[in-house]
Amino acid sequence: MSTSIDRRDVVVIGGGVMGSAAAWQLARRGIDVLLVERFPSGTSPGASFGGRRNLNLGYWDDTSLDLLAQALPLWERVEEESGLRVMHRTDIVIHGDELPGVVADMIRHHGFTVEESLSEESAERGPWFGFGFGTRRARAT
Repeated sequence: MSTSIDRRDVVVIGGGVMGSAAAWQLARRGIDVLLVERFPSGTSPGASFGGRRNLNLGYWDDTSLDLLAQALPLWERVEEESGLRVMHRTDIVIHGDELPGVVADMIRHHGFTVEESLSEESAERGPWFGFGFGTRRARAT
C-alpha cells in the first residue's frame, strides 16, 4: 500500500451522466479532476443505465427550454470530440386546440425550429395519431 497522497484540484464522486459531464467540463477548463465511480461502465445499478435519454422540446416553461438550449451544444461537442454519434434527433408533435400555439411560440423564442402543419398533412405523416385539429411539429435545430 502506497503512503503517498495523490492530490487533485477536484474529485467528482459518481461517474453517471451528471458526474461525467461535470468532470469533463472541469477538465476542459484546465482543472485537474479525478472522477470516481463504484460501478463498472454500462452496468444497471446507476441512474444512467440504458440506451436512451430524452431531450424534450415539449416544455412551456422558460427554465426547461433555457437548459435544453444550453445542453444541446454540449451534446454536439461530445459527439465532435468523441467521434461517436450519441444523439438521434426526432420530431415531437404538439397538438390540441390552444396549447400547441403557446408551446410552439415558447420553443421558437428559445431558438428552436417549429414547423406547423394542417391536421390533414399531420394525419398523412402519422395516421396512427388520429389528429382532428391543428398540429405543430418541433425539432431541436
